[in-house]
Amino acid sequence: TRQLSRSYNNYGGVLILLILTLALATYTAAMAASLDQNLIDELQYTIGSDITFAGSGEFIPGLSGQDTSANPDIAQISGTWNFIPVETYSEFEGVLASTRVGSFNATMETGGRTLQGDLYGINWSSFSKVVDFRSDFADEPLNGLMNRLAITPNAVLVDRMSWHKLNLNPGDSLTVTLDTGELRSFNMTAVGVFDYFPTWKAGLNTGLVVANLDYIFESLGGIQPYLIWLKTEPSLNTAMVKNQANQMGINLTNVRDR
Repeated sequence: TRQLSRSYNNYGGVLILLILTLALATYTAAMAASLDQNLIDELQYTIGSDITFAGSGEFIPGLSGQDTSANPDIAQISGTWNFIPVETYSEFEGVLASTRVGSFNATMETGGRTLQGDLYGINWSSFSKVVDFRSDFADEPLNGLMNRLAITPNAVLVDRMSWHKLNLNPGDSLTVTLDTGELRSFNMTAVGVFDYFPTWKAGLNTGLVVANLDYIFESLGGIQPYLIWLKTEPSLNTAMVKNQANQMGINLTNVRDR
């Protein structure tokens, strides 16, 4: 140190280079960590949970109590869906929780104002155990939003853009029309607002309402296709889930993971 202080002109350039190198290394490490976290956040938002896939079920054509043999076309478009219970997946080794998520094209209307968008149907009691929901996705915690959905069967959460465009207030009525091959309209009650919701592509000028899935199915007169979202232990991978499903005779499709 004494030698450096006496001969600064000889070592000054080296010291400056050393300081710049250390500063650049620190900046690079911080930038890499930030990029890694951004990638993790993007994957979590895009997938919604650790593993998702289409619910395993079959469509049984035909009208209950009506002979369709004379008109097979009716039988092909009328019938019921039969799905493996969602609780089955929670019994898989390494699976911590499971839930159902339905997605439908939707139109929202109130007070003469109309918006196009989507409706997500969820089970509020199990959704919070599975989803990756950051604190900045809404003004209140996820459990608070889920409690709002539990207030009444026809409750809906609405994205903030749609909330303002439709000039909504808590408790306002909202007509939501779903397209499931035929248009069906329901009177819903707006109970809460959010900014982002996992898997929803915000910022595309289309809205999103989140509703109680069981209420939607009951209103439609039967179960419709949906996705299964799983929360798993870190050691469980997709191949292991598929293997357990295959052993039970379940074929998983549309599988996505992080």
